[in-house]
Amino acid sequence: MKIVEYTPQRSAEVAEVLHDAVHAIQDDLYSQAQKKAWTAGIVDNHKWQKRLLISKPYLLLIDNKIAGFIELDSKGYIGCLFVAPALQRQGIASSLLQYVCTIAVQAGLRRLTVHASIVAKPFFEKFAFEIESENKVIRAGVALTNYSMYKQLSV
Repeated sequence: MKIVEYTPQRSAEVAEVLHDAVHAIQDDLYSQAQKKAWTAGIVDNHKWQKRLLISKPYLLLIDNKIAGFIELDSKGYIGCLFVAPALQRQGIASSLLQYVCTIAVQAGLRRLTVHASIVAKPFFEKFAFEIESENKVIRAGVALTNYSMYKQLSV
């Protein structure tokens, strides 16, 4: 298991992890329509590749395959954190979050923020993130619920 920086050759694999993770969520938390709207952005491969070149996610690899990934921008915003469904609940998301916390502290950031899904909210709360607000986001004409959350860092 190792964490590496994103390379463009991995864009399809990153998209697959995101797609599979979202579509594995229970239908009572997010409907099929909501999951389809959530993953609509990765359908346009050119747009998706452009996003990844900017966000430069960190990839956790197991046997040279992406088990999960996380995005962290220069202001401390976590854009995505997803783990392949077959590998969830094995510490991959925790390892990725701890990794970016270390990077953030080294960069002198004092705060991390995230828009956490209903599914991810308890995970981030476990790592001392606090809720600022509940949000309704419209994607592809479909409403999704997420939570603006933050964590103060010790610098």
